[in-house]
Order: sequence, then C-alpha cells, then structure tokens
Amino acid sequence: MKTSTRMMHVCLLLACIAAWSVAGPDFSGTWVRDTAKSDPMAMGRGGGGGTVNITMEIKQTANEFTITQNIDMGGTPRTTEQKFTLDGKQNTNPAGMGRGEMTSTSRWDGDQLVIEGKQTMSTQKGDFEITIKSVYALSADGKVLTVTTSRSTPQGERTTKQVYNSK
Repeated sequence: MKTSTRMMHVCLLLACIAAWSVAGPDFSGTWVRDTAKSDPMAMGRGGGGGTVNITMEIKQTANEFTITQNIDMGGTPRTTEQKFTLDGKQNTNPAGMGRGEMTSTSRWDGDQLVIEGKQTMSTQKGDFEITIKSVYALSADGKVLTVTTSRSTPQGERTTKQVYNSK
C-alpha cells in the first residue's frame, strides 16, 4: 500500500513538473515598437516605408494569447485583435493589415511562442496563399519583446524582426 501511495505521489509530481515546463514565459503587458531596432515595415506591394508606430497590448492566460495592436502609419490609426489558443488547436483571426483571415496554430518551443499559419490573398491576378511563422521571444530581463516573422509568398521568402520595449 505504501509503495502504491509513493508511486502516486511521484507520478503527480512528475505531471506537475511536465505541465510547468511546457508553459513558456508570460508576454502580458503593453509593448511599444522600437523603430531604431526593428526592420522597416512593408507597406503596400512589398514596399518599405515611412514611420510606423505600433503599440501592442498582450494578454496571456494559461490557455490563451490575445494581441491587440494599435497601428499608426501617419494617417488613420488602425486597431486589430487576434486571439490564439495555446493548446495547438487551429485558430482563425483577421490577417495583418486587415487583409482577409489567417488560420494558425500556436506552440511553445522552449521559452519562445511560435505561431504558424496561412492566409489566402485575392488579387487581380488571382488568389494565392501566404505561409506565416511568427516567433515571440522575451529578453532575459523581460523588458524587450522580439517578434521574428517569416513569410513565404509566390514572390519569395521574407523575414522581418520587430523589437518592442515594455511600456
């Protein structure tokens, strides 16, 4: 009987350790884009562009990751919200810059959150698909958030890095 109880305690302890190690850091907070440390933002048909001010509000729970972005490109500010589950299930959200919808899944890779998805774009030349992978990583002190995004399009691959400071 004592061996059975000990085994149960050991199994419970191992389950707790496994659950704790799967979850990554908490990205919650308000983040302001550091234009000096970030790659230029693509504007329109692949062009780089002027000043883009972005403030992100991230809310994170054990099961959900919500990003509210306030984007100002020197004109009318735009707000977008995306919600992701952290259990590997598929999510559907508005695509970046209001261009359709994106389906994605999220997973932890060590202490980084990886969101991978696809977006279908419609143009005068027809529909095409974009594959997107965004990796969210915090600095050791938790004050800098780096988002590295890779996009695969018919025009080729593009990877950009956006750096945000904690507000």
